[in-house]
Amino acid sequence: MLYAAAPAAPGTSAAVAPGPAAREAFASGRAPASDPAASGPRAAGDGPPVLALAFDLGAVGAEPASRWAMLAYDDLGSIDYMGRRLRPYWRRRGAGPEDLLRAAYLKEKGRDPENQLCTDDFAGHLAHNVNLSAKATLALGVHAMLCRMLGKAAEAAAYRRTAEELAAAWVREARDGDGDGDGDHYRLAFDRPGTWSQKYNLLWDRVLGLGLFPPEVARDEMAHYKKVQNRYGLPLDGRKDHTKLDWVLWTACLTGSREDFDALVEPVHAFLQDSPDRVPMSDWYGTRDARVVGFRARPVVGGVFARLLCDPKACAARRAAGSTSTWASRRSSASAGAPSGPGSGTARGSGFAA
Repeated sequence: MLYAAAPAAPGTSAAVAPGPAAREAFASGRAPASDPAASGPRAAGDGPPVLALAFDLGAVGAEPASRWAMLAYDDLGSIDYMGRRLRPYWRRRGAGPEDLLRAAYLKEKGRDPENQLCTDDFAGHLAHNVNLSAKATLALGVHAMLCRMLGKAAEAAAYRRTAEELAAAWVREARDGDGDGDGDHYRLAFDRPGTWSQKYNLLWDRVLGLGLFPPEVARDEMAHYKKVQNRYGLPLDGRKDHTKLDWVLWTACLTGSREDFDALVEPVHAFLQDSPDRVPMSDWYGTRDARVVGFRARPVVGGVFARLLCDPKACAARRAAGSTSTWASRRSSASAGAPSGPGSGTARGSGFAA
């Protein structure tokens, strides 16, 4: 099942309607109207319906106008096991669509992740991943933020408290103090002393203003990165020399220091200039020889713009246009109303059909 949702607000409407009718309404400047018949079962080629949202942006001039919408997918019974329709594995214990956020799972498993896939799995599967633990901690902090925006004060407080507890444990248990005097950074894995890795996920503590990790964590990590990076960039971790260009750009933003940013980005620029592999920008390459390992022209290279999310100076043009300097400062102005489901809301204006 596909869901489309938007904050309940004047000028916003939602509808389930036949695709052609919805597109015709938008083309003529009208908001699509719901058609009860469009929600029922039908043959695959029998006028597939769409979920349509419409927003009234008002009179748009020099000041920017924006709205947001959320799309979600819920697997109800798509597994066919010998003629039996089964629920998906994640719903085996009665989980509902709201559990897609996986907050309960992160609360249970996020502090010390088990052996599982992660975005760096081409470097080898890894249990007790410190960077993945930081990601889970920040996700719980974001979930607390969302609960607060929805008016769920008790849940917000509980998840915020959990996130703070996990962050404190992370700082205490990930610190590399293996007795060799090199206790100036945080490990690759909780059970691997003498190791290190990029903690690029910590970027979102700054971007979203969560304040879960002490600033000295980023400063200590950055100081260590400068010691171990190679001619063409900072490796993902100490196991191999290759790196991910987008993650390096995230990592370069951790402290907010322009000097630190330049220190990590200049080797990336050297890679792009010197690489003998003249191909569209790769995000996976060797930091010693500037050779492309894989991946070309992928959307993830949008990570080069990470600084725009958290640097007030880099966002001066946005501020001049009437927007705030960071995403963190925007959260307070975000809608506090719960997203409305298809078929709810009021009507006006222009929008899109999904």
